[in-house]
Amino acid sequence: MQNSWEVLAKLLWMAVNFGIGPVEHTAVHRHWARLYGSMVVSVTGDVIQCFVERPPKTKDEALFLAIEQFKYCSDIVDQGVGTICNLAAELLNSHTWYFWWD
Repeated sequence: MQNSWEVLAKLLWMAVNFGIGPVEHTAVHRHWARLYGSMVVSVTGDVIQCFVERPPKTKDEALFLAIEQFKYCSDIVDQGVGTICNLAAELLNSHTWYFWWD
């Protein structure tokens, strides 16, 4: 498989309780692969983990990405870091991303 995000389509992976299906997951991860060099490296029943070649380098870039990630997976803020600003701080220069749907 040439593009790691394709695995989400092949697995028909869904965040069932959030109504996010394979089409949405693949579109989001394809977008982030282009912008940040993000690669899906692990997929389980309710978790996606990524390695990121080109993480955001500025606070503004990280905040923009944090807002995108919150819209995609609110649990990483609501049940994780607490605020979008905290998420942005974690994304700044980070080579790993973690998403889960509770």
